Formats: sequence, structure tokens, C-alpha cells
Amino acid sequence: MNRDEAQRHVRSAFDAIPPVLRPFVVLVVPAVILHAMFMRTPEVLPALRTLPAETTATTGTQAKVDAPSQEEIATLIQQSEEFQAPKKAVCPRSLTEPGVRDNRLYTALRHAGYVIPPADRYGYTNPLVELTPEAHYDLGGDLDEDLHTITLVIGRKVFIAVDSITAPPQLLAPPLRYATRVGFSWRWATTNKIGDFLAFDPRSPRMTGVAYLQRGSNSLWHIAQIDFHDTSTSYDGAM
Repeated sequence: MNRDEAQRHVRSAFDAIPPVLRPFVVLVVPAVILHAMFMRTPEVLPALRTLPAETTATTGTQAKVDAPSQEEIATLIQQSEEFQAPKKAVCPRSLTEPGVRDNRLYTALRHAGYVIPPADRYGYTNPLVELTPEAHYDLGGDLDEDLHTITLVIGRKVFIAVDSITAPPQLLAPPLRYATRVGFSWRWATTNKIGDFLAFDPRSPRMTGVAYLQRGSNSLWHIAQIDFHDTSTSYDGAM
């Protein structure tokens, strides 16, 4: 359809409208069309999809913790001063001190035949606890004596295994907050017959510990702090 034919069709349609309605068609209809064009309700767009947060809480996975190998961890722990600290038993040297004859170490030494009898055949009573030559030979470097006390190493720590490697609790203050937390297990091992006699830890042979590891400026790992949960009996001289 060309332009002339279109104008004829429009003219024919307009002539078909009754004269009374023609002003309405000319004025009102265009206004209604313009109102519909500019005042229509805007289309509501769908909400943007929220991407899931990449956290360990929602995914159920645990972030990888920077840590040395378990062999390196075991070596660091066993080389620490705290791990190498032995278990010691102490008793007073003076027999005149109250309760000394009930001291656990004194009792064990006497039971092993390591204590020289305090009274000789002439009736002389030695006021100090004296040990036999066999005691010095058998106990060797575990034995330490001075004028006031006898101290004996009765056990040393034995490393068992690394139990866990995790990030430390955020409640910790720096610098431990940025360290790697290592849980491990260990036990005491007696070093001589006195330790065996005392049987200082018969109930809980396996104990736990916690070490916090950090990298130094040279990228080498070191222990920032180490704690041992020791449930064994103390033999520091208490009755």
C-alpha cells in the first residue's frame, strides 16, 4: 500500500465517524495514546542472583594451613628446651628434717639398697643421707647431690605423634594468632630403676601437648610457644 492509498483509507474511516463524535476522536484519542506511552508502569527487572560466599562455614571445607611436614614438626618439638626437660624427684639431705623418712624418693633409694645406714656399729648417727658407691654407679648422670638435697632424674619425655595441625583461635593475641597450632601426644619413660620403682605415671601413659609454630625472617620454622599437659605425679619433695 502506497502513501496515497493509505490517506484514502484514513479519510474513508474518518468520514464514517458521525459528525458529533469527530471532535472527540481528534482531541481525546491522541491524548490517551500519549498517556499510555509515557505513564505506563515500568517493567520490574528480576533481582540479581547473590553469589555464595566462599567461606569454610558454608562450604564445609577447611582452609589449608601453612605448616612444615610432620617429620619436621616432630624434630622441632623434640629439640625444644621444654621437651628435653626431664622428670625429677627430690628429697632432703638432712635426716633431721621432719618427714624426710616418708619422702618418696628416700623410700625408693632405701628400697633399692642405695642408702648407707645412718647408724654404724659404734653408735654414731650420720645426720645426712649418704648414698652407696653402687648408687653413684647405677644412677650415673641422673644423680645430683648437694649439701641440702638429693635430686634424681627419673624420666624423660618420649614423642608419640602429631595429632592435629590447625590455625590458632582468633582470641589469641599476636603473634600467636598468626602461628600454626600443632597438637601432639607424648609420654614419660623412666630412665633408671628408681623411676621404675616409683612408677610415677601408671594411670595415664599418653599425654597431650600444644605447640605454636612460626616462620622466621629466613623462612625457617621455629617454636614460638609449647605447652605440655602433664598429669603425672610430682616428686619435687612433697610428702
